Formats: sequence, C-alpha cells, structure tokens
Amino acid sequence: MKQALVFADRLGEELVPLNEHYAPAMLPVAGHPVLEYTLDRLQSAGVEEVFLVVPAGDTQIRNYFEGGVRWSLTIHYLSARADDTPDRVRLRLGNALEAPFAALRGDVWRCPSSIELDDSAPFCGLSERARNQYELWCNTSNSLQALAWQKPPGQASLSESPRGRFYGLVSLVDYHQLATASADPAWWPVAHRRAGSGLYSGALSRVHPASYRNGHSCIGDFSLIELGAELSGLNAVGHHCFVARGAALNNAVVLDNTFVGAGMRVENAIVIQQRIIRVDLNATLDIQDAFFLAPSRTKLTTELLYRCFERLLAVILLGLSLTASLMRGADQNYLTWFEVRRALRQTLAGRLALFGRPQSSRISDQLNHEDCPWLTQFQSISVGALSPAALAYPGAKDPVLLSLAEIELYAPLSLRALLKQGLRAIIAGLHPALKRSQPAEPIALTEDVRL
Repeated sequence: MKQALVFADRLGEELVPLNEHYAPAMLPVAGHPVLEYTLDRLQSAGVEEVFLVVPAGDTQIRNYFEGGVRWSLTIHYLSARADDTPDRVRLRLGNALEAPFAALRGDVWRCPSSIELDDSAPFCGLSERARNQYELWCNTSNSLQALAWQKPPGQASLSESPRGRFYGLVSLVDYHQLATASADPAWWPVAHRRAGSGLYSGALSRVHPASYRNGHSCIGDFSLIELGAELSGLNAVGHHCFVARGAALNNAVVLDNTFVGAGMRVENAIVIQQRIIRVDLNATLDIQDAFFLAPSRTKLTTELLYRCFERLLAVILLGLSLTASLMRGADQNYLTWFEVRRALRQTLAGRLALFGRPQSSRISDQLNHEDCPWLTQFQSISVGALSPAALAYPGAKDPVLLSLAEIELYAPLSLRALLKQGLRAIIAGLHPALKRSQPAEPIALTEDVRL
C-alpha cells in the first residue's frame, strides 16, 4: 500500500473564531499541526504518495507542507468543491489512485502510536468494534462515505480504538483539552514521551526556571517567558510568543505570535494575538489595549507584501501592454492597448486585483445553463485585471475548463502564486509579437474595465 487519500477540507465553523486564523488541519498541538501527525503516521506505514484534499482557496496548508519532501512523501493537492463527497473525490482521481490505498481524515488529531499497523484489519465508521470514523486502511472497493465530515450527535469527539486515540476537534473546549493535555509527557505513548521536568522549551526559547510553579508547560520555538511570569497547571505556548513579567498562565493555550502583557491572568482560555477565548464560560473578548494582549512582533503583513508585489507587477505589465499577446479579451473581442493599460491602472489605484476571474457573462451564463455545481464557488473569486486560467491555458475557449481552472488557480494573498502568474503574464508580453497572420488568444479582462 503506497498511496493514501487524506481529507483536510473542513472549514471549521464549529471552531469560530479560531478558524479565522487556522484551518482545523493546521491547529497546533505540541508545536505541530494536527495534519502533520497524520502524515507522519502514513510515512511510517510505508505510504509514499498522498492525495490531500484541502479547502478551496487554501494557502496555509499548501505553504506549510509544500511537496511533502520533509516527510519523504509526494503530496498532490485537490481543492474541495461545494458538493464533494469522499466517493466523488475518489472518482475525480480516477486511475491515479490505485487500490489498495489508505483513506483518512487529516483534520482530526491522532495520537502517535508505537503499535504497528495491521493492514488485514481495516477500520473506520463501518466498524462498530473500533468505534472510529476517521480511518480506513487497505481499502479496495468499500465506499468512503463514512469519512464525510460530520459531528457525531450526542457523542464525545474523543474516540478510543485499539490503535490509539482520536480527537475530532469539534469544539473550542475539545481543542483546549487536547492542547493542554499534550503538555503533559505522561499523556503521550511511551515511544513518543519526552524526558525532563514539568517545563519543556523549544529551540531558541528562554524560560526562567523561577516562572514555573507546578504542572506541565510546553513552550514553542523562539518564545520568551520573562522572570516574574507564572506558569501553573497545564499550559501550551506556541512559537514566537512573549509572556511578560507579572503575567500568569493557568491551563492556558497561547497560540503563535502572541504577546501576553504584565498583569494579564489567563486561565482556562485560548489566547490568539488580541483575542482571549474563555472555554469554560463560552465567551470571547477582544483586548484593544496592546499593553495586555497584542501580536508578538511588528512586521510587514503578508497582505501588505502581496499588494506591493501586485503593484510592481502591474507597473511591469504596463510597459508590455503594447505587445499583441497581451491584447486579448475574455469574449474574443480584441482589446486596444488603451483598455489593457486602463485595467492595469485600476490595479495600481487599488480598485482592481491584478489576477482574478473575468466577469464574463458568457462563462457565467454557460455555467448557469449547464447547472454546474461550482458556479457559486467560481463567482466567489474576486474579479481581476488578468485571468490566471487564460494565462495557464492560452487559447482555451471552453467555459467549463476555464472556470474550473480559475478555481484551482485561485490563491488569495499567496506570494508564490502571484509571482508565478506574473511570470506567465510577462512571458506572454515578451512573446514575439507578432505573428500578424494569426489572431491573439484571449486573456480574460473584466468587462467592467472596458470603455
């Protein structure tokens, strides 16, 4: 069994407001995303190739795991669709996914286990003995529908099975319990248990021993716990965090890039930057005073960098806008150089994204006429001056192909995707212009920027 199909496509509505910062599959436990534990398990089971289903427009998971080289895996990404089921995803893969294969949910947490996998005993929701809805090993012809995400009604999300423990992460309380429990070395299987006292700190972190009172605390990388801060109970502190003198943590989860100021007492809560979530009271409070809670470091945000690069690319493309290969429209009406320049100037003014879907009535009408289930997802993509789908597939006229490609290539605030699409546009502009005898292929420009 060399292949696996992993579902990490949950949007996390049950984890509001954490899902504003983390996809459920990327919630950190002991310094690592929950999905990483799944990939580790697959790699130890001999799997070499993983098909990973992620939410539409995801960049967080893709940027972290990339091609899977760090885990000795080859990862292929699939964007989830609104009407997808596990069986439909399997059909989409066709012959690329060969039986037998493993099918798992990657947006739940599975405890690392020293027990070797028994391929002769597949288990998932179809097996009452295992009481586990999250995995199916050595699958050949069984339906994968048991892996469709749904919170079991009236059931605790912690599932015990002969092969380990699983957390479904179906609530903020669920995640808080998991994150704080993971700070206790005794909670882990013996093979994965760390040695040492009740205080563990990651790489280049500094924690004064006098800050430790009792219990167990796990501190991530590049974090600082000042002398005079107090750590009691079970605490999980993320990467790049700062806990100031006079602050107190008791059964707290402090997520990455968070500053906890002097005099701030955090108890039975999840803290993320300027927001504190009391899981015992089911209450959320945004702290506006940066003296108490704030992002731990001031830096250029990804959005700011993205907008700067976007405008820089718009300037470069303005210089190439006279090139015939950039004079192409969404509906085969050739645009003048002035219309192209006008669209790019709107990008420079911040009124229009550089890359996005074309607002073409032909494409939308065709999708609506054929009752395509991804129409809503296509229309949710922001309008842009240039179409990534038309750049990737020059000459394509099929609205179904272009709309699906637009969804697949949509990567908001991804610098990597921006540079890749910008390079395609620049190459198109530098392409030897002018085979005059042949009409240029269309690059989709939005209709609302035409004269």
